[in-house]
Formats: sequence, structure tokens, C-alpha cells
Amino acid sequence: MSIHVRMPQQEHTPLGDNPHWVFVSFLYAFIAADIAGRFSSLSSHWSEYANSRPGFSHVPIWSHLTLAAFLVATSWLGWTLTFMDGDVTALDIRKLRGVIAPTSLLLIVDFWTLGTYFAFVAVVNDARLSGSNEGTWSRHSGLAAYWMLWVLGAYLAWDFCVYFLIPRFTHRAKGRFWAQSWMSLFCLALALAAFLWLGRIRADRPFSILAADISLLALLLFYRSLKQLAKSSVPAWNQFKKMIFPLAGHWELWFARVVFFIFVILGAIAGFYGHHYR
Repeated sequence: MSIHVRMPQQEHTPLGDNPHWVFVSFLYAFIAADIAGRFSSLSSHWSEYANSRPGFSHVPIWSHLTLAAFLVATSWLGWTLTFMDGDVTALDIRKLRGVIAPTSLLLIVDFWTLGTYFAFVAVVNDARLSGSNEGTWSRHSGLAAYWMLWVLGAYLAWDFCVYFLIPRFTHRAKGRFWAQSWMSLFCLALALAAFLWLGRIRADRPFSILAADISLLALLLFYRSLKQLAKSSVPAWNQFKKMIFPLAGHWELWFARVVFFIFVILGAIAGFYGHHYR
């Protein structure tokens, strides 16, 4: 007769008892409510927008809010999963020892990310309602690609805290940073290229702006699929090569390939046709 010994599992504070998760989740809920309110306002004033704007110039307003909704929803899901998977157990309330600590940086990065979401929703929405590509405080702040660049920069900073900085001070397993974060750097480079290319789209090209928003949405889904496929035991370079060859693979891998193709093709079309004068 064999005796099976069940090893004790590491205990984590339930999400509802973790003040960091609860507090930041309230901020996520506030942004979601803001997006829903803007959808409602746009729907209730639909006839006014349709009559006061030529052609399909109202389309970019819808596409921006849709992109913002996907951005916030996927971000909250991915962020919550890291708590559930134990990636941010250093922020367990039982392990916090002070305000001035490496783990406190993660809360600052979360605020940075949430602030970027708020700005993305408000500034781009106001710019598109006014029929302009320029934001209120920067020539480029009215562009969705501009804020996607900032968002992915915040994601990289978050990864740096979770997979590099905090483990160095909490004696957790080291060597996970590139395996878990290479996709953040890679997609940040793609976002920079998208910003440089899509930033030339004219404000009077609604369908080019729509194509650009779908392209950015595909980039976002590509990033999330790479995060979902990442394994700390597999080196970053091997993960990257798997994206190309062999062609066979799990559906998540094929999903990543498809959305990357959509990002490139629609982005190229939007940037090419969007800057020409009629």
C-alpha cells in the first residue's frame, strides 16, 4: 500500500481581503463606469451627432470607446490573474512592512497605468468629438496610438517591478524577468512603430481611423495572448521562436498569429490611405 503525502500549498490572502487589489479594482470600476456613461451619452445624442457631422465622421467616436473598453477589461483580467497566480504575493497584506519599500512601487505603477487609462478615455474622446487629432495639452495626445504607447510602457514598468525588482528584495525565485516580460518590450516597440505610422492619419478620414483603432485592438489582444502563453520555465528566445515555427500549435498560439497579422495589415492600410488628401 502506498501512502500519498499532500504537500502544503502556499497560502495567499483572498482577493477580497487584499487592500491593494480592492482599492485598485475600485478605480478600474470607475473607469469602466466612465466608458459606459460615454457610450450612453453617445447613444442618446446619436441623431444630433449624425445630423451635425458629415458622412461617417461619428464612427471614430464609437471605435475609440470600444477600444477603451477592451483595454480596461483585458487589463483588469490580466492584472487580477497575476494576484491569483501568486505573481504579486509580495503585496499580500501579511507581508507588507512599510510604506517606503520596493513593493510600494507597484502601487505607484498601478496608479500610473490607471491614470493613463483615464487620460486615454477622456482626451481622445474629446478630440474626436471636436473632429480633431490634437489633444488639449499635446499635439499628439488626441491619437489613440499615442496612449497605447504609454500604456505598454506602463506594462513594462509593472513587469520590471513584479518579475525583477521585487524578487531581488524578497528572495523569491530569480531569472523570470525576460521569460515573463519579453512580450512587453516587443509590443512596446510595435506600439512605437504604430504611433509613428498611424500618427499621420488625417482627422477627416473616419474609416482610416476606424481601421487604425482595430489595428491597435489587435495589438492589445496580441500582447494579452503572448502573456497568456508565457511560461517562466521557457526562455524568452524560445518563446519568440515558437511564434514563427513550427506552424502547428495550440489555438492560443494561432490566435496570437492571427491578431498580429490583423495588426500589421490594417495598420499598414490605415496609415497608407489615411494621410492622403482627397
